[in-house]
Amino acid sequence: MLAMTGLLLDRTLRRLYAACAGLAGLAIVVIAVAVMISIGSRAMGIYIPGMTEAAGYGMASAGALGLAHTAINGGHVRVDLVLSRLSDRPRHRLELVALVASALAICYAAWALYRLVVNSLRFGDLSSNSDGLPLWMPQFPLAVGFVVFAISLLHLVVLALTGRPANSPAPEEGPSL
Repeated sequence: MLAMTGLLLDRTLRRLYAACAGLAGLAIVVIAVAVMISIGSRAMGIYIPGMTEAAGYGMASAGALGLAHTAINGGHVRVDLVLSRLSDRPRHRLELVALVASALAICYAAWALYRLVVNSLRFGDLSSNSDGLPLWMPQFPLAVGFVVFAISLLHLVVLALTGRPANSPAPEEGPSL
């Protein structure tokens, strides 16, 4: 029963990471559209405020929302100079220490970003740029991305503790959603 619950949770989390990756892709489309509108409007001699800001918000959203999917699939840059020289057991322990340290740091960053969004909502903060956008709107996807990234790192810690290789795909047996 516990194994089936673990498989179900693993699959659900991986779907969450994939959904965030899809949203990151949409943010990249927002960047492209904002840049095209900016270029086209300049060619016609028209100024449309907020296009540069929209591209920047899209960039931050794409980066944050793509972190979890990248982590669970082993796409983050790693420096294996020391790890490659260690035998299996010390390498596993060092990787676990690095995962736990990363998870703690990102959990703190996620909490701080959550507080930033809450405070922006509470105080009605507005962008000082030409768009005048309420700041919670571009901050929200950034906070969501970091919360999901923190979850993915904790997921990787659990996988490492249970003996499954880090970044391994979900097993195919068991119930599906």
